[in-house]
Amino acid sequence: IPKPYEILWKIRITDKGSYGLIFEGLIIKYSHLGEHVAVKSINLDNIEDRKLSYLGVRINYIKNEITVMTKMIHPNLIRCYIAITKGNTLNIVMPLMSYGDLSIIMSFKYSHGLHDEVAISTIFKSCLIALDCMNSHKFFHRDIKASNIFFASDGSCRLGDYGISASIKKGGNDSYVGSLCWMVPEVAMGMSFDYKVDIWSLGIIGLCTFEFTKSLIDGPIPTLDDKVFNWSQEFKDF
Repeated sequence: IPKPYEILWKIRITDKGSYGLIFEGLIIKYSHLGEHVAVKSINLDNIEDRKLSYLGVRINYIKNEITVMTKMIHPNLIRCYIAITKGNTLNIVMPLMSYGDLSIIMSFKYSHGLHDEVAISTIFKSCLIALDCMNSHKFFHRDIKASNIFFASDGSCRLGDYGISASIKKGGNDSYVGSLCWMVPEVAMGMSFDYKVDIWSLGIIGLCTFEFTKSLIDGPIPTLDDKVFNWSQEFKDF
């Protein structure tokens, strides 16, 4: 049975994130009335129960995600409609990306790889437009990976999960954060870096999508094999 919140009904749990549950909801008041949305529900007590040395970092990640999602409104970026605090729970209301993320789609539909340059290029275009928007607001993402690229029921593609994104104008370009398999060497070695880290990660996604390689640590390094597909020179250059 759906449970009522101030402006939405909770319908069903859809996923479990790093800080809490994600559920589908229906907005029943104010703007976006009748829209099905995704709600990231974060139990703040669970964060406080963990090691105190990481408490500030975790809280900052959550604050940072809300800030970025609210500040940048773009069709290729997942935005925050509203953040609701109820007791010890923080609910971040976002558009529902009902087709899931790229890693899920690859797992179920393209387990042998996606050998379609147009499809991969279309995903890349959406991601690059989103990154251009972030850069124009002096932010870079820092955690581009397949599980952070989401698809809506209309086929649109959006970037999400901005918890560790950094402000270029405030620094934030010398810390070891991100996902190792998609991480640029400068980050892994503790060197200074800039927005180009996102382009590197996007290129890794392209290679992994072609061969559906989940990990660059356990398996061989993926390549664009011309024996499998006739890739254009432009795609190879990218």
